[in-house]
Amino acid sequence: MAKDKKKDKKKTASSTAAAADDGTADSGSNMKKEEQKSASSASTTDTSSSSSGKQSNMAVYGGILVAVLAVLAAVVYQSSRNISPEQMELISTTASTTVAQAQQVVLGNYQHYFGNILELLDDPGINTTRFRETWNNIQTSIRTASESSSKSSAIIGHRMALERVDTTIARHPVFMVPGFVTSGLELWEGHDCAVAFFRRKIWGSLETFRSFAQDSECWKQHLSLDPITGLDPDGIRLRPSQGFESADFWTSAFWVWDRVIRNLAAVGYDGSNMDMVSYDWRLSYPLMQQRDGHFSKLKTKIESFVDFSGKKAVIMGHSMGAPKVFFFLVWVGKPKEEGGGGGGDDWVERYIHAYVDLAGPLLGIPKAASALLSGEMKDTNMLNPVGSLIEGTYEWQLDEPGGGDDIWGVAADVNCGPNKVLRGNHCVDKQSAGEPTLTPFLTFTDTEVPQYESPLVNKFAAKATWSFKDVMEYLSEWKQGHHGPESLTTESLGDWNDPTKSGLPFAPSLNVYCMYGVGLPTERIFHYRRQEFVDGEDVPFVMNDTIKDDPSESLMWSVRTAIGDGTVPLVSLGYMCAEGWKQVSKEAEANPLNPGNSRIVTREYEHRGSFQVDDPMRQGPESSEHCDLLGNYEALEDMIKIALGETVEPRIVSNIEEITEQVRANKRRRQLEESK
Repeated sequence: MAKDKKKDKKKTASSTAAAADDGTADSGSNMKKEEQKSASSASTTDTSSSSSGKQSNMAVYGGILVAVLAVLAAVVYQSSRNISPEQMELISTTASTTVAQAQQVVLGNYQHYFGNILELLDDPGINTTRFRETWNNIQTSIRTASESSSKSSAIIGHRMALERVDTTIARHPVFMVPGFVTSGLELWEGHDCAVAFFRRKIWGSLETFRSFAQDSECWKQHLSLDPITGLDPDGIRLRPSQGFESADFWTSAFWVWDRVIRNLAAVGYDGSNMDMVSYDWRLSYPLMQQRDGHFSKLKTKIESFVDFSGKKAVIMGHSMGAPKVFFFLVWVGKPKEEGGGGGGDDWVERYIHAYVDLAGPLLGIPKAASALLSGEMKDTNMLNPVGSLIEGTYEWQLDEPGGGDDIWGVAADVNCGPNKVLRGNHCVDKQSAGEPTLTPFLTFTDTEVPQYESPLVNKFAAKATWSFKDVMEYLSEWKQGHHGPESLTTESLGDWNDPTKSGLPFAPSLNVYCMYGVGLPTERIFHYRRQEFVDGEDVPFVMNDTIKDDPSESLMWSVRTAIGDGTVPLVSLGYMCAEGWKQVSKEAEANPLNPGNSRIVTREYEHRGSFQVDDPMRQGPESSEHCDLLGNYEALEDMIKIALGETVEPRIVSNIEEITEQVRANKRRRQLEESK
């Protein structure tokens, strides 16, 4: 009987995955047979040397790896004080074995391997409630997963092409700018330990894990930049991979721009009218230009594509790529004598049809501050020490928040629940809240203050609460002391990278789109504790893991969350389009941050994630999580419309307008106080 059930489960899971790969599983779909055939044939043109079945299996293996890490995170977080070194060693060994075995299985019998871990964790001293709940949800999702309909991200472009008379309808040249860490990096020169990886990706492919596994110190040494110059260390050269392969997949199991590329190809795009703008994400913007001539090359390529096609370009930036695009649009018009691109004030008006910000942290990411201070974020606090090793390598290149206390000090985006607001470090009833106060960006929740050798460290440890402005000023000093000359700090950019200070170029025909997901808890405010440390081996400040989670106060893993896309808070995603760059009427005084009164569109996508049998590392075509947005079926359709020169209308489903109103009120209040 048990064997029959197991066979049935295997058969059901296999048939579901097959239906998902086919793209036609939804019996209620109204697609014509010709459209089904087109969608099916599209799968044969996928950019991969592997078959769709192999890709599906790789996705399953990746999902198993993620789940194993989730088990370890749950164990470490909930039982770190009770678990013995012997138990931890046993857990680690079993997890490693599970991952190795996962490479030999197919979808139907993966449960056996997770069973190994579940049995291992069946110990009264280890609380695995959260993981078991998640595991049960996954089991339920597998039994019910069957949706692969017109919402499938694989067939959006084909459907749109069939809806139009001319199936070769590519219009505006498209440039895609990847985000932080998603561009592959290849080794062009290295030490003896890395000779075998010449011209291979040691970041952004399976080679990443292979090189790390073989010699983690060698791998980290080659990925690190010189801490003084911010450039290549002696004898080491890593350079960004080129072409669509540089950012279509991060690994074979984790797609990035692949869905966008496929769907644009379905409406007539190829290498002659779209391009991937890969770059070395470890470098600061000025050093990208200094070492690689990155922005000059991008300017030349855009001009070439536009001159050839006769149509202005669409430039799409995802995540960190979006503020990088903004920097480019400011840089390109500045005189060369000032360090700019020398294109002139009208360059953007002549060459750019649309700037598409996809989940871009235009005002930065709060967790960049915690990463700079301690190498920790909520993610790495959950997965320490594995996560902190990765984050610690690149922490100082993350997007530091911008906008000042006027925006971040209001904390209007923190979700305290119905009829409650955040005051100080607690959620209180609105009626008794009183006037808004400056909300701490970071708080020490312990009372004992150790004395450290460094005066700079003592300065930070001595103060219990830190505002946004205070943290940014301190980080400026911190980076000066640890990463060399001023060229590595944001001050060297002037205001070119800060959209609250540098306006859009004068471009009346420019279209600006802020497209992002909402509905996920996102890191916003941090709770720290001080600790004794040995310089070079530890850090003086760490997240206070003794604080209990409190969902009613949006407090989890020592972090108070706000609504966002899981990585970037809503205020950073939406403020500039909803308020900062807002268009004005012809009679009104010009907005200095949008001098040409360019068209501004806020387009939000509510998160509706679900477990995907054939893509377990992602949350499906309705997910608007930070990375999943590039596969969200609505976002893909909107991207294609923009590329084809069609209209995309604003859509707001969040409280971003209420947030911007509170920010305005806070500014007025501050200005009034300063005038007294």
